[in-house]
Amino acid sequence: MRCFLGLGSNLGDRRRNLADACSLIREGAPLLKVSPIYTTPALLPPGAPDDWNIPYLNAALEIEWNQSARELLQFLKATEQVLGRSPSDRWAPRVIDIDIVTFGDERIDTADLRIPHPAARERAFVLDPLKDIAPSLMLSADDVPCVVLARRLCGHSPLVMAILNMTPDSFSDGGDLESVAAAERRVQQCIDAGVQILDVGGESTRPGADILSVDVEWRRIEPLLHLLQKRFEGQILRPIVSVDTVKPEVARRALAAGADWINDVSGLSSPAMRALVAESGCHAVMMHHVSVPADPSKTLRADEDPVLSVKTWALERIEICAESGIAAEQLIFDPGIGFGKTPQQSLQILKRARELADLPVRTLIGHSRKSFMTVWGLPTVAGRDEATLGASMSLAEHGVDILRVHNAEGHMRALQARNELR
Repeated sequence: MRCFLGLGSNLGDRRRNLADACSLIREGAPLLKVSPIYTTPALLPPGAPDDWNIPYLNAALEIEWNQSARELLQFLKATEQVLGRSPSDRWAPRVIDIDIVTFGDERIDTADLRIPHPAARERAFVLDPLKDIAPSLMLSADDVPCVVLARRLCGHSPLVMAILNMTPDSFSDGGDLESVAAAERRVQQCIDAGVQILDVGGESTRPGADILSVDVEWRRIEPLLHLLQKRFEGQILRPIVSVDTVKPEVARRALAAGADWINDVSGLSSPAMRALVAESGCHAVMMHHVSVPADPSKTLRADEDPVLSVKTWALERIEICAESGIAAEQLIFDPGIGFGKTPQQSLQILKRARELADLPVRTLIGHSRKSFMTVWGLPTVAGRDEATLGASMSLAEHGVDILRVHNAEGHMRALQARNELR
Protein backbone atom coordinates (compact mmCIF):
# COMPACT_ATOMS: atom_id res chain seq x y z
CA MET A 1 0.00 0.00 0.00
CA ARG A 2 1.41 3.36 -1.05
CA CYS A 3 1.11 5.75 1.91
CA PHE A 4 2.19 9.35 2.50
CA LEU A 5 3.29 10.66 5.88
CA GLY A 6 3.89 14.16 7.19
CA LEU A 7 6.71 14.79 9.68
CA GLY A 8 7.39 17.80 11.88
CA SER A 9 9.73 18.79 14.70
CA ASN A 10 10.26 22.02 16.64
CA LEU A 11 12.09 20.90 19.78
CA GLY A 12 15.75 20.04 20.26
CA ASP A 13 17.86 19.15 17.21
CA ARG A 14 15.01 19.33 14.73
CA ARG A 15 16.90 18.01 11.72
CA ARG A 16 18.29 15.11 13.73
CA ASN A 17 14.80 14.34 15.02
CA LEU A 18 13.47 14.11 11.47
CA ALA A 19 16.41 11.99 10.35
CA ASP A 20 16.00 9.62 13.30
CA ALA A 21 12.28 9.32 12.56
CA CYS A 22 13.04 8.41 8.94
CA SER A 23 15.54 5.79 10.05
CA LEU A 24 13.10 4.18 12.48
CA ILE A 25 10.27 4.22 9.95
CA ARG A 26 12.58 2.62 7.38
CA GLU A 27 13.13 -0.30 9.77
CA GLY A 28 9.42 -1.14 9.58
CA ALA A 29 8.47 0.02 6.09
CA PRO A 30 10.39 0.64 2.85
CA LEU A 31 10.97 4.34 2.22
CA LEU A 32 10.07 5.12 -1.38
CA LYS A 33 10.55 8.90 -1.44
CA VAL A 34 11.65 11.65 0.94
CA SER A 35 10.86 15.34 0.42
CA PRO A 36 13.13 18.32 1.01
CA ILE A 37 12.86 19.97 4.42
CA TYR A 38 10.81 23.14 4.91
CA THR A 39 11.07 25.61 7.78
CA THR A 40 7.57 26.74 8.77
CA PRO A 41 5.99 28.80 11.55
CA ALA A 42 4.37 26.97 14.46
CA LEU A 43 0.59 26.60 14.16
CA LEU A 44 -0.73 28.14 17.38
CA PRO A 45 -4.13 28.87 18.95
CA PRO A 46 -4.97 32.36 20.26
CA GLY A 47 -3.35 33.03 23.61
CA ALA A 48 -0.66 30.37 23.22
CA PRO A 49 2.43 30.87 25.43
CA ASP A 50 5.24 32.81 23.80
CA ASP A 51 7.65 29.90 24.27
CA TRP A 52 5.48 27.74 22.00
CA ASN A 53 6.31 29.96 19.03
CA ILE A 54 9.20 27.87 17.70
CA PRO A 55 9.54 27.24 13.93
CA TYR A 56 9.06 23.69 12.70
CA LEU A 57 11.06 21.66 10.27
CA ASN A 58 8.65 19.68 8.07
CA ALA A 59 9.05 16.90 5.53
CA ALA A 60 6.94 14.27 3.77
CA LEU A 61 7.61 10.58 3.16
CA GLU A 62 6.20 7.98 0.82
CA ILE A 63 6.31 4.47 2.26
CA GLU A 64 5.11 0.99 1.36
CA TRP A 65 2.88 -0.53 4.07
CA ASN A 66 1.30 -3.98 3.84
CA GLN A 67 -0.75 -4.04 7.05
CA SER A 68 -3.83 -2.11 8.15
CA ALA A 69 -4.08 1.64 8.65
CA ARG A 70 -4.60 1.15 12.37
CA GLU A 71 -1.42 -0.94 12.58
CA LEU A 72 0.42 1.85 10.77
CA LEU A 73 -0.94 4.36 13.28
CA GLN A 74 0.26 2.19 16.17
CA PHE A 75 3.69 1.81 14.56
CA LEU A 76 4.04 5.58 14.12
CA LYS A 77 2.89 6.34 17.67
CA ALA A 78 5.48 3.88 18.97
CA THR A 79 8.11 5.58 16.81
CA GLU A 80 7.20 8.97 18.32
CA GLN A 81 7.57 7.55 21.82
CA VAL A 82 11.00 6.07 21.04
CA LEU A 83 12.11 9.52 19.87
CA GLY A 84 11.03 11.09 23.15
CA ARG A 85 7.61 12.50 22.46
CA SER A 86 5.55 12.65 25.63
CA PRO A 87 1.90 13.61 26.25
CA SER A 88 1.38 17.37 26.02
CA ASP A 89 -1.18 20.00 25.09
CA ARG A 90 -2.41 19.76 21.53
CA TRP A 91 -0.48 22.76 20.13
CA ALA A 92 2.57 22.52 22.38
CA PRO A 93 6.07 22.15 20.89
CA ARG A 94 7.11 18.59 20.18
CA VAL A 95 10.20 16.56 19.44
CA ILE A 96 8.43 14.76 16.61
CA ASP A 97 5.00 14.63 15.05
CA ILE A 98 4.15 11.97 12.45
CA ASP A 99 0.79 12.03 10.66
CA ILE A 100 -0.74 9.70 8.09
CA VAL A 101 -1.78 11.94 5.21
CA THR A 102 -3.05 9.21 2.86
CA PHE A 103 -3.37 5.44 3.02
CA GLY A 104 -3.63 4.27 -0.56
CA ASP A 105 -7.08 5.25 -1.81
CA GLU A 106 -8.81 4.42 1.46
CA ARG A 107 -11.20 6.77 3.25
CA ILE A 108 -11.32 6.31 7.02
CA ASP A 109 -13.38 8.39 9.45
CA THR A 110 -13.28 7.20 13.05
CA ALA A 111 -12.86 8.94 16.40
CA ASP A 112 -9.08 8.51 16.42
CA LEU A 113 -8.20 8.12 12.74
CA ARG A 114 -9.27 10.17 9.73
CA ILE A 115 -7.71 9.55 6.34
CA PRO A 116 -6.94 11.48 4.20
CA HIS A 117 -5.80 13.83 6.93
CA PRO A 118 -8.71 16.28 7.26
CA ALA A 119 -6.52 19.40 7.56
CA ALA A 120 -4.03 18.57 4.80
CA ARG A 121 -5.76 20.69 2.16
CA GLU A 122 -5.46 23.84 4.31
CA ARG A 123 -1.91 23.38 5.58
CA ALA A 124 1.03 24.50 3.47
CA PHE A 125 3.47 22.72 5.77
CA VAL A 126 1.79 19.46 4.70
CA LEU A 127 1.15 20.20 1.02
CA ASP A 128 4.46 21.86 0.13
CA PRO A 129 6.63 18.83 1.02
CA LEU A 130 3.98 16.47 -0.33
CA LYS A 131 3.87 18.11 -3.74
CA ASP A 132 7.64 17.70 -4.09
CA ILE A 133 7.37 13.90 -4.02
CA ALA A 134 3.86 13.42 -5.42
CA PRO A 135 2.76 16.53 -7.36
CA SER A 136 -0.05 14.66 -9.11
CA LEU A 137 -1.52 13.19 -5.91
CA MET A 138 -5.17 14.04 -5.29
CA LEU A 139 -6.47 14.00 -1.74
CA SER A 140 -10.02 13.26 -2.89
CA ALA A 141 -11.64 12.02 -6.06
CA ASP A 142 -13.01 15.46 -6.99
CA ASP A 143 -9.87 17.37 -5.98
CA VAL A 144 -7.07 18.97 -7.98
CA PRO A 145 -3.44 17.75 -7.90
CA CYS A 146 -1.67 18.73 -4.69
CA VAL A 147 0.92 20.72 -6.67
CA VAL A 148 -1.90 23.05 -7.76
CA LEU A 149 -3.57 22.96 -4.35
CA ALA A 150 -0.34 23.93 -2.56
CA ARG A 151 0.11 27.06 -4.68
CA ARG A 152 -3.31 28.36 -3.65
CA LEU A 153 -2.44 28.51 0.05
CA CYS A 154 -1.19 31.76 1.53
CA GLY A 155 1.45 29.82 3.47
CA HIS A 156 2.99 28.30 0.34
CA SER A 157 6.77 28.69 0.29
CA PRO A 158 9.22 27.93 -2.53
CA LEU A 159 12.30 25.78 -2.34
CA VAL A 160 15.65 27.51 -2.84
CA MET A 161 18.07 26.22 -5.48
CA ALA A 162 21.63 27.47 -5.04
CA ILE A 163 23.67 28.12 -8.19
CA LEU A 164 27.11 26.47 -8.05
CA ASN A 165 28.83 27.42 -11.29
CA MET A 166 32.15 25.63 -11.77
CA THR A 167 32.84 27.93 -14.72
CA PRO A 168 35.35 30.71 -15.46
CA ASP A 169 32.96 32.61 -17.75
CA SER A 170 29.44 32.70 -16.30
CA PHE A 171 27.86 36.15 -16.60
CA SER A 172 27.93 37.15 -12.91
CA ASP A 173 29.94 34.62 -10.94
CA GLY A 174 32.46 33.19 -13.38
CA GLY A 175 35.56 32.10 -11.51
CA ASP A 176 34.03 32.49 -8.04
CA LEU A 177 34.36 28.75 -7.44
CA GLU A 178 37.82 28.39 -8.93
CA SER A 179 38.63 25.30 -6.92
CA VAL A 180 36.90 22.35 -5.28
CA ALA A 181 37.92 23.81 -1.90
CA ALA A 182 36.08 27.04 -2.72
CA ALA A 183 33.07 25.05 -3.89
CA GLU A 184 33.16 22.98 -0.71
CA ARG A 185 33.07 26.13 1.42
CA ARG A 186 30.15 27.40 -0.62
CA VAL A 187 28.31 24.09 -0.20
CA GLN A 188 28.81 24.25 3.58
CA GLN A 189 27.34 27.74 3.66
CA CYS A 190 24.29 26.48 1.78
CA ILE A 191 23.87 23.47 4.07
CA ASP A 192 24.16 25.63 7.18
CA ALA A 193 21.43 27.89 5.80
CA GLY A 194 19.11 24.97 5.03
CA VAL A 195 19.20 25.40 1.24
CA GLN A 196 17.26 22.51 -0.30
CA ILE A 197 18.77 22.17 -3.82
CA LEU A 198 22.35 22.50 -5.09
CA ASP A 199 22.58 23.13 -8.85
CA VAL A 200 26.04 22.31 -10.22
CA GLY A 201 26.96 23.72 -13.63
CA GLY A 202 30.05 23.42 -15.81
CA GLU A 203 29.11 25.31 -18.98
CA SER A 204 28.04 28.93 -19.26
CA THR A 205 24.86 29.72 -21.22
CA ARG A 206 25.40 33.49 -21.30
CA PRO A 207 25.26 35.23 -24.70
CA GLY A 208 28.38 34.43 -26.70
CA ALA A 209 29.51 31.60 -24.44
CA ASP A 210 31.67 28.84 -25.91
CA ILE A 211 30.08 25.43 -26.39
CA LEU A 212 32.19 22.85 -24.57
CA SER A 213 32.94 19.25 -25.32
CA VAL A 214 31.50 16.56 -23.05
CA ASP A 215 34.92 15.84 -21.53
CA VAL A 216 35.74 19.48 -20.75
CA GLU A 217 32.36 20.10 -19.12
CA TRP A 218 32.62 16.87 -17.14
CA ARG A 219 36.13 17.69 -15.89
CA ARG A 220 34.78 20.91 -14.42
CA ILE A 221 31.96 19.34 -12.41
CA GLU A 222 33.18 15.81 -11.65
CA PRO A 223 35.29 16.70 -8.58
CA LEU A 224 32.42 18.56 -6.88
CA LEU A 225 29.89 15.84 -7.68
CA HIS A 226 32.12 13.15 -6.19
CA LEU A 227 32.70 15.33 -3.14
CA LEU A 228 28.94 15.73 -2.67
CA GLN A 229 28.36 12.01 -3.23
CA LYS A 230 30.86 11.16 -0.51
CA ARG A 231 29.55 13.81 1.84
CA PHE A 232 25.90 12.81 1.57
CA GLU A 233 26.45 9.04 1.50
CA GLY A 234 23.92 7.29 3.72
CA GLN A 235 22.03 10.49 4.58
CA ILE A 236 18.26 10.21 4.22
CA LEU A 237 17.64 13.93 4.59
CA ARG A 238 20.08 15.90 2.45
CA PRO A 239 19.99 18.60 -0.22
CA ILE A 240 18.93 17.58 -3.71
CA VAL A 241 21.86 17.62 -6.15
CA SER A 242 20.98 18.97 -9.59
CA VAL A 243 23.26 19.19 -12.62
CA ASP A 244 22.82 21.99 -15.14
CA THR A 245 23.63 20.51 -18.56
CA VAL A 246 22.21 20.09 -22.03
CA LYS A 247 24.39 17.09 -22.87
CA PRO A 248 22.91 13.60 -22.34
CA GLU A 249 26.35 12.05 -21.77
CA VAL A 250 27.24 14.59 -19.07
CA ALA A 251 23.83 13.98 -17.50
CA ARG A 252 24.37 10.22 -17.57
CA ARG A 253 27.75 10.53 -15.84
CA ALA A 254 26.29 12.94 -13.30
CA LEU A 255 23.46 10.58 -12.36
CA ALA A 256 26.00 7.78 -11.94
CA ALA A 257 27.94 10.11 -9.61
CA GLY A 258 24.93 10.63 -7.36
CA ALA A 259 23.07 13.56 -8.92
CA ASP A 260 19.29 13.55 -8.38
CA TRP A 261 18.03 16.02 -10.99
CA ILE A 262 18.94 17.19 -14.47
CA ASN A 263 18.46 20.89 -15.22
CA ASP A 264 18.27 21.12 -19.00
CA VAL A 265 18.12 24.67 -20.39
CA SER A 266 17.41 23.21 -23.83
CA GLY A 267 14.04 22.02 -22.55
CA LEU A 268 14.59 18.27 -22.93
CA SER A 269 14.70 18.85 -26.67
CA SER A 270 17.13 15.96 -27.20
CA PRO A 271 15.51 12.52 -27.63
CA ALA A 272 18.60 11.06 -25.96
CA MET A 273 18.10 13.29 -22.91
CA ARG A 274 14.41 12.35 -22.70
CA ALA A 275 15.33 8.67 -22.96
CA LEU A 276 17.82 9.09 -20.10
CA VAL A 277 15.26 10.84 -17.88
CA ALA A 278 12.69 8.15 -18.62
CA GLU A 279 15.14 5.31 -18.02
CA SER A 280 16.57 6.74 -14.78
CA GLY A 281 13.32 8.08 -13.33
CA CYS A 282 15.15 11.23 -12.26
CA HIS A 283 13.49 14.62 -11.98
CA ALA A 284 14.26 17.09 -14.74
CA VAL A 285 13.92 20.83 -15.23
CA MET A 286 12.76 21.71 -18.73
CA MET A 287 13.39 25.34 -19.65
CA HIS A 288 11.69 27.33 -22.37
CA HIS A 289 14.21 28.95 -24.68
CA VAL A 290 14.58 30.37 -28.16
CA SER A 291 18.32 29.72 -28.38
CA VAL A 292 21.04 28.15 -26.21
CA PRO A 293 23.38 29.85 -25.42
CA ALA A 294 21.09 32.86 -25.12
CA ASP A 295 21.17 35.17 -28.15
CA PRO A 296 19.70 38.64 -27.47
CA SER A 297 18.81 39.02 -31.14
CA LYS A 298 16.47 36.01 -31.02
CA THR A 299 13.35 36.58 -28.91
CA LEU A 300 9.64 35.91 -28.86
CA ARG A 301 7.72 38.07 -31.33
CA ALA A 302 6.74 41.51 -30.11
CA ASP A 303 3.05 40.72 -30.72
CA GLU A 304 3.15 37.47 -28.69
CA ASP A 305 1.80 37.17 -25.16
CA PRO A 306 4.96 35.86 -23.46
CA VAL A 307 3.08 34.14 -20.62
CA LEU A 308 0.71 32.36 -22.98
CA SER A 309 3.62 31.37 -25.22
CA VAL A 310 5.71 29.77 -22.48
CA LYS A 311 2.67 28.14 -20.89
CA THR A 312 1.59 26.63 -24.22
CA TRP A 313 5.14 25.40 -24.77
CA ALA A 314 5.16 23.79 -21.32
CA LEU A 315 1.93 21.87 -21.96
CA GLU A 316 3.22 20.68 -25.35
CA ARG A 317 6.53 19.65 -23.81
CA ILE A 318 4.74 17.69 -21.07
CA GLU A 319 2.94 15.72 -23.79
CA ILE A 320 6.18 15.08 -25.69
CA CYS A 321 7.81 13.87 -22.50
CA ALA A 322 4.85 11.60 -21.74
CA GLU A 323 5.28 9.98 -25.14
CA SER A 324 8.92 9.35 -24.16
CA GLY A 325 7.87 7.62 -20.93
CA ILE A 326 8.47 10.58 -18.58
CA ALA A 327 5.80 11.12 -15.93
CA ALA A 328 4.58 14.62 -15.10
CA GLU A 329 5.75 14.00 -11.53
CA GLN A 330 9.36 14.03 -12.79
CA LEU A 331 9.10 17.42 -14.49
CA ILE A 332 9.76 20.97 -13.37
CA PHE A 333 9.00 23.85 -15.75
CA ASP A 334 11.26 26.90 -16.06
CA PRO A 335 9.89 29.70 -18.30
CA GLY A 336 13.45 30.75 -19.14
CA ILE A 337 13.84 34.36 -18.00
CA GLY A 338 16.22 36.07 -20.43
CA PHE A 339 16.37 33.14 -22.83
CA GLY A 340 14.61 34.40 -25.94
CA LYS A 341 12.74 37.19 -24.15
CA THR A 342 13.25 40.92 -24.18
CA PRO A 343 13.59 42.58 -20.77
CA GLN A 344 9.95 43.64 -20.96
CA GLN A 345 8.82 40.12 -21.89
CA SER A 346 10.80 38.69 -18.96
CA LEU A 347 9.16 41.24 -16.66
CA GLN A 348 5.73 40.24 -17.92
CA ILE A 349 6.43 36.61 -17.03
CA LEU A 350 7.60 37.59 -13.54
CA LYS A 351 4.63 39.89 -12.94
CA ARG A 352 2.14 37.27 -14.14
CA ALA A 353 3.76 34.16 -12.70
CA ARG A 354 0.45 33.37 -10.95
CA GLU A 355 -0.88 32.39 -14.40
CA LEU A 356 1.51 29.41 -14.37
CA ALA A 357 0.00 28.10 -11.13
CA ASP A 358 -2.50 25.75 -12.80
CA LEU A 359 0.21 23.81 -14.66
CA PRO A 360 0.30 20.15 -13.56
CA VAL A 361 4.07 20.27 -12.92
CA ARG A 362 6.24 22.21 -10.51
CA THR A 363 7.54 25.60 -11.59
CA LEU A 364 11.03 27.08 -11.27
CA ILE A 365 12.11 30.65 -11.93
CA GLY A 366 15.75 31.53 -12.63
CA HIS A 367 15.81 35.33 -12.51
CA SER A 368 18.87 35.89 -10.36
CA ARG A 369 21.08 38.85 -11.40
CA LYS A 370 19.82 38.67 -15.00
CA SER A 371 20.11 41.45 -17.56
CA PHE A 372 16.40 42.33 -17.67
CA MET A 373 17.21 44.28 -14.49
CA THR A 374 18.76 46.97 -16.67
CA VAL A 375 15.23 48.39 -16.91
CA TRP A 376 15.41 48.91 -13.12
CA GLY A 377 18.56 51.00 -13.50
CA LEU A 378 20.95 48.14 -12.77
CA PRO A 379 23.26 47.90 -15.80
CA THR A 380 25.83 45.77 -13.94
CA VAL A 381 25.65 42.90 -11.47
CA ALA A 382 26.21 45.28 -8.54
CA GLY A 383 22.95 45.70 -6.66
CA ARG A 384 21.17 42.90 -8.46
CA ASP A 385 21.15 40.55 -5.45
CA GLU A 386 18.85 42.94 -3.60
CA ALA A 387 16.65 43.31 -6.69
CA THR A 388 16.63 39.53 -7.10
CA LEU A 389 15.48 39.10 -3.51
CA GLY A 390 12.67 41.60 -3.98
CA ALA A 391 11.49 39.80 -7.12
CA SER A 392 11.72 36.46 -5.31
CA MET A 393 9.34 37.57 -2.56
CA SER A 394 6.83 38.53 -5.24
CA LEU A 395 7.29 35.18 -6.99
CA ALA A 396 6.71 33.37 -3.70
CA GLU A 397 3.36 35.17 -3.44
CA HIS A 398 2.55 34.03 -6.98
CA GLY A 399 2.94 30.35 -6.06
CA VAL A 400 6.28 29.60 -7.74
CA ASP A 401 7.68 26.30 -6.40
CA ILE A 402 11.46 26.78 -6.78
CA LEU A 403 13.69 29.86 -6.90
CA ARG A 404 17.10 29.39 -8.58
CA VAL A 405 19.40 32.05 -7.15
CA HIS A 406 22.98 33.02 -6.44
CA ASN A 407 22.42 34.41 -2.92
CA ALA A 408 20.74 31.30 -1.57
CA GLU A 409 21.47 31.96 2.11
CA GLY A 410 19.88 35.40 1.97
CA HIS A 411 16.82 33.89 0.36
CA MET A 412 16.46 31.32 3.12
CA ARG A 413 16.52 34.06 5.76
CA ALA A 414 14.11 36.28 3.84
CA LEU A 415 11.63 33.46 3.24
CA GLN A 416 11.65 32.47 6.89
CA ALA A 417 10.92 36.07 7.91
CA ARG A 418 8.14 36.27 5.31
CA ASN A 419 6.58 33.03 6.51
CA GLU A 420 6.73 34.07 10.18
CA LEU A 421 5.08 37.41 9.46
CA ARG A 422 2.32 35.74 7.49
